[in-house]
Amino acid sequence: MEVLSVLVGILPVLIGLIALLIFAIWGKKRLKLNTIGVGPFHAAIKEFPVEKIEFLSVPMAGCAGELLSPPLKIRILDIKEHPVKKKIVRLELYNEQGLLSSKNYSGQTLELSDDNGIVEFSNLILKRTGRICILICVDNLEEKTDDIDIFPPGLSLDFWNEQVGSPQYEEKLTRALRMLGTR
Repeated sequence: MEVLSVLVGILPVLIGLIALLIFAIWGKKRLKLNTIGVGPFHAAIKEFPVEKIEFLSVPMAGCAGELLSPPLKIRILDIKEHPVKKKIVRLELYNEQGLLSSKNYSGQTLELSDDNGIVEFSNLILKRTGRICILICVDNLEEKTDDIDIFPPGLSLDFWNEQVGSPQYEEKLTRALRMLGTR
């Protein structure tokens, strides 16, 4: 009778392990079986960690109160350069003084990667002019963008004709920010 009660207790564990093995075999493209066991041992499946953040589009400049364009779009990849899906990606926005508070911007700063490992932050709006940098955080990996200049609202297209970082660009940026009293 005691043997029967032990078998009844172990049966759900064995069914679970078999289901886990089937899942691991079918999904082994991105999953790695670490351990299997019964009783004090565990069965665990682990995804490969994120190893690389690939930039697909990064805004170089924008206007205060307007959507950053093009939107920040990235792909996250594992060590074998496979896309990592369903990973939480978080943004931190910094200016010269440090981390921006949420009152200085609007939009989602937390997104989930899709089946292709792609994350797009398409609704970011900065509320103040200046120069910012975006830090992308996923798992233990952090990657930052180049500086992004945020100009006064409605800046004329003449300004956008300058090469970002050129002396003409820097001169126009300084002039525009000085007019607003931010530099």
